Amino acid sequence: MHNRLIYKFVFSLAFLISIILSVEAAEVCKKVNDFSGFNEACVSAIVTPKNTIEIINAAEIAKVRGWNISMAGSRHSMAGQSIAPNGMYLDMRSYNKIISFDSKTRILKVQSGATWAQIQNYLDPKGMAIDVMQNFNIFTVGGSLSVNAIGWNTNSSTIASTVKSLLVLTSNGEVEYADRNTNSELFSLVLGGYGLFGVILEVELLVVPNGIYKTEHQIVDYKRFPEYFNDHLVGQDSMMQAFLSLDPDSFLDKVLVLRHTRNPLEKRVPGINDVPSNKELDNIIGDLIHVSKDNKFFRKIVWFVQKTLLPKSISLRTTRNQLMSAPLPSVLKDWTKEALILQTYFLPKNNFSHFVDKLRDSLNQFDVPVVSVSLIHTMKDETSFLSAMSEGDRFAVTLMFIQNRTVKANETMNEFSQHMIEEANNLGGSVYLAHRPSITESNLKDLYPLIDKFLILKKKYDPRGLFSNQFFEKFIR
Repeated sequence: MHNRLIYKFVFSLAFLISIILSVEAAEVCKKVNDFSGFNEACVSAIVTPKNTIEIINAAEIAKVRGWNISMAGSRHSMAGQSIAPNGMYLDMRSYNKIISFDSKTRILKVQSGATWAQIQNYLDPKGMAIDVMQNFNIFTVGGSLSVNAIGWNTNSSTIASTVKSLLVLTSNGEVEYADRNTNSELFSLVLGGYGLFGVILEVELLVVPNGIYKTEHQIVDYKRFPEYFNDHLVGQDSMMQAFLSLDPDSFLDKVLVLRHTRNPLEKRVPGINDVPSNKELDNIIGDLIHVSKDNKFFRKIVWFVQKTLLPKSISLRTTRNQLMSAPLPSVLKDWTKEALILQTYFLPKNNFSHFVDKLRDSLNQFDVPVVSVSLIHTMKDETSFLSAMSEGDRFAVTLMFIQNRTVKANETMNEFSQHMIEEANNLGGSVYLAHRPSITESNLKDLYPLIDKFLILKKKYDPRGLFSNQFFEKFIR
């Protein structure tokens, strides 16, 4: 025991010295960015911790040096949430152990830098699966919880609903346990708190049994989509992929719905990798989407491929884990001359078609390079303090753009975003802050009425402002 304590002390001291030495050499700019490519900034130190002690020590150094701290995982948030200019950049991806799994309670404990792909590969042989899952599995647990990600389960809330407990390093240097009963306020603030209330260390997640899902597809008129959803998906153990047509002949008029419904009678569940790869089709669709950004003919081809080949590419019998482990398509790989931008708007079901009408008019008016419009449903969020779904169930409308990296293109996109935020607000909707919204202070207060209380609690839990990022400085502070 004595030798172990000495080893830990020596190891921690060595880590501290390594940070200090890197800091002394870090007078030159260390550039970091996020997936949008628009948030490049210099940081004073980049730290890649592998254990909790290293994270605690790094935070103490940041305090001494007067730096802010930001945390980064896969860096796919798009509004600077992972970057504190001139601060300490904690790259959490090496803090990624899967700690334990209790098969009786179905509780999985992981470090926050673990990716969902890691977790899927761990759970699959045990017959278990992630409950709420984003479109792709490359993201880290901590990153997904910080932005309170939404999934494509049709009858689930946000990812916060699947969290049993957290260990959080707070600004006073303490490691706090938080769940819905203990430190419940901190728990609700960290989930969807954009890294502003502390470093998420360990997470207990509630997971679910894996199973076989039957896939069906249908083309639905956009005005009938809410009715179709209520008739075929509400109350089902199901997942949904849905895309609005960008074909000029049916522009935002038709919805391709891929409906995946669990078959409880199926007993034999194949492994996560026991399914033919769709990589070639994914790449073809990705290439077509890329060229369709300013070519209406290719938009027709994309819609044809989506409604004919995409349903056939998915096995009629596939598992939950197989569905939720799709590779990142080529269209979502890193960009240099162009930027791939996402915007997501949340709408009450009864105002969905009205929003689509406004969206159609606005896309034509601003002529922004939209390449995809996808739909997700998420249920009321009763966990996260700052949630767009706190008032009830919502349809999420996610727009994907491939934008030129020019001042003019950025100005046009900002104008479009501000316009659509107003339209969503007028219809009782909201906007997802993790993507790239152009939101004003008045919009923010309208769409997130708890934002002032959020700021008061930020000062309560982080009075020195240790945790910060570009998003906070630009949109909230």
